[in-house]
Amino acid sequence: MKRKEWIDDLERKLREWDARLDGKLNKLEAERIQASDALQKKKRRMQERRAELQSRIEAAKESAESGWDRVSDQLEQLWGEFKSSAEDMAHSLRS
Repeated sequence: MKRKEWIDDLERKLREWDARLDGKLNKLEAERIQASDALQKKKRRMQERRAELQSRIEAAKESAESGWDRVSDQLEQLWGEFKSSAEDMAHSLRS
């Protein structure tokens, strides 16, 4: 192979690799953005559930003893929802 042909071939290969790498980097960036959006949604959901749970805890402090069974059942349900959201968020952060 002559010098010019060899150089042209090497430049062509380099352009091919540039295109491959650009494609992969673009795909990774799109996946990162998608993962970030999903994580933000999980974070908001967890924060909303936490705020609701905290609000209900404060209300429970003021509630009458007679309604305690109902209040405690609601708190237990909210705790389960919050815990599930928090575990989902923690799992996403490990991945």
